[in-house]
Amino acid sequence: MLRFAAIFFSLTISSAAFAGGGFSPLKIADHIFTKTDRDGNGEMTRVEHDAAKLQRYGSTFEMFDLDKNDVVTLQEFRTVFMKFHRTPQDKEV
Repeated sequence: MLRFAAIFFSLTISSAAFAGGGFSPLKIADHIFTKTDRDGNGEMTRVEHDAAKLQRYGSTFEMFDLDKNDVVTLQEFRTVFMKFHRTPQDKEV
């Protein structure tokens, strides 16, 4: 679980992730998804996930592909990300 959190934190140490009002788990999730979705089509493929090396931190493609259709949407990514990074102030995704 700690390694899962470490990847997301390490990927987000950029001004883009914190711009416009500070730290927010949803902003970080969106930032990671955008960086991982290399072709910008709004879906993360297994190839994109593997290229981002997310699996080395215990973040498997399967854990994000909630509907098992071989792509991960931003909504799926946010849902899983927030399971691990929700704060008391965060609303449901």
